[in-house]
Amino acid sequence: MFGTPIRQLMGGDGPTLFRHDSPGVHNHEPSLMLVNLWIPLQQITQPLVFADGRSIDRERHQLRYGLATNSFLEREDDVDINDIWMFLHDSGQRWFFRSDMDHRSAYVFNTLSTPHGAGVLPGESLAERCSRALEAGESAVERGDAPGLVEALGDLDGTQTPEQATPALRDAIDGMLALADEARSDPEAVCGPMARDWVGRARAARRAVVRRSIELRVVVSVDH
Repeated sequence: MFGTPIRQLMGGDGPTLFRHDSPGVHNHEPSLMLVNLWIPLQQITQPLVFADGRSIDRERHQLRYGLATNSFLEREDDVDINDIWMFLHDSGQRWFFRSDMDHRSAYVFNTLSTPHGAGVLPGESLAERCSRALEAGESAVERGDAPGLVEALGDLDGTQTPEQATPALRDAIDGMLALADEARSDPEAVCGPMARDWVGRARAARRAVVRRSIELRVVVSVDH
């Protein structure tokens, strides 16, 4: 509420106009709220997570953080660093997420009071390895390079999906590993008559582990 870009956009009046909770200060009187409408298209990886605000000690856990936005937003120099929050880990905190959400449901929450962020799930590093290996395998198939296909997927031989992974992420990893096994078992066929089909399925499997979402910020007026 007190940082960039809200300070510049609101001429310093943001903390007075909007409901918010910050370390050491809050304002619950205004009727205006800055609301986040977040629609996941898929969030098997990097899901949006929320904290139970009652489990957060804002004075001890909530820290200011400057997020550089010049790589993905077109802004003037004086507002290209977003002032946002990070939260120190504490065993008493309670965080929640749903990894299998899609566009049929959405989150609506007070952006200025609700601790939230992207989570990293057990198994995501393996999902990335599988995705990169399949991508290299697709290139080999498109070249008709059967030895290259086997080499690209060799790192996945004997790989096991982590038990701690969510069901949705386990299914996605298992699907990529199955495609790798299929290609290694008959690389000549995959590089030949099965090429188009296998590449299509591999690309779909890789897309399934990329987080995609639609996010809107809306100013709303609420009753007290």
